[in-house]
Order: sequence, then structure tokens, then C-alpha cells
Amino acid sequence: MTVILGLTGSFGSGKSTVASYFEELGVPVIDADVIARDVVAPGTPGLEGIVDAFGSDVLNEKGELDRKKMADIIFAKPDARKRLNSIVHPLVGVEIARFITTHRDEPLIALEIPLLLEGGRNGATPVNKVAVVTTGEEARMERLEAKGFTAEEVDARLATQMPQDEKIALADHVIRNDGDLEETKSQVRELAREYGAGTALRK
Repeated sequence: MTVILGLTGSFGSGKSTVASYFEELGVPVIDADVIARDVVAPGTPGLEGIVDAFGSDVLNEKGELDRKKMADIIFAKPDARKRLNSIVHPLVGVEIARFITTHRDEPLIALEIPLLLEGGRNGATPVNKVAVVTTGEEARMERLEAKGFTAEEVDARLATQMPQDEKIALADHVIRNDGDLEETKSQVRELAREYGAGTALRK
């Protein structure tokens, strides 16, 4: 049976880095954030739904979703976040289901979903196991400041998420990502090996 691993963690924990390590090992990975961008591309029903709900002011001059404007709206108004999620989440769910079906013969697949646990372990996303990527606050700020985030922006996003300690308590696996990158890679290899996954490990 395929094990569906939900890969999650707080903002700035390094989930995408960990996901890339799984991919290097040959574990199929899908990023819910990438799907969420694809399903609201120009000309899609997703973008039409967002414009219907929030108005054309959320578009940039190219007719694309202005993500900063949208983020400002949803971080300021919880009801707006719910409205946006009601449009985007079902579309993302369809793509995740297609991905799972495509890779149903693999021993392990990983779904990178930032807010997986905020929706509850038995929520809409079908995962068998949860791996939480963790980091220390100093490492988090270094990463995010390098990407242009201010401390205030980081705090605002973290305030919408479950605290890291609570995520750890709900996890089947914890991948600590605040030390040497080789240490992080080693943890990923061990987890993949536990499920007999990763073509790079089976050679």
C-alpha cells in the first residue's frame, strides 16, 4: 500500500528544501502551493471565482492574481481567507487526487502542504503519515529575511498558523532543519528508507 506522507511545517521552516531532498531520492512529491498558483492562473475558473468574490482590484496589469494584494486582504480579514479557501481548496484537491492516482504503485509519496494540520489530521487531504519540518527562530528569520520578509510580516503569517510545538505533538515524524544541511538530508534518507522508498536508495 502506498504511504501518503503529509509534509508540513511552520512558515520558514524549510519545507521546500526537505521536499527537494525527497525528490532527489526518487520519492514523488507534489507542492500544494504550486498547485494553488496553477489553478488560479489567467483564464482558469479559479481566477474567475476569485474576481467574482473580491473584485478585479486583486489583479495586476497583466490580468494575473496580485498575490501581495490578496495576501494583505486575507491576513487582515479571517472571513476573506475562508472565502478564498472555499474557491481554491476544492480545485487543489482535484489535482492532489490525480497525483495520488498516478503514483499509486509507489511505496511512498509526499504532499507538501503548509497548512495541513490547521485543517485537522482527518481533514480533506488524505494522508497516512505526517512529517513536520521544524527550525529554530534564528534560522527561520535568516531564511525569510533573505527572501525579503520583514519581522512584522513573518509574525503576521505565523499568527495564522498552529504553533510549531503543537505541530510536533501531532506528527509521526519530525525533521529538524536548523543545523547542517547534511544532517537534514540524513533524516530524509532515513525516513524514506523506513518505508522502502526512494529509487536512489534501492540501487
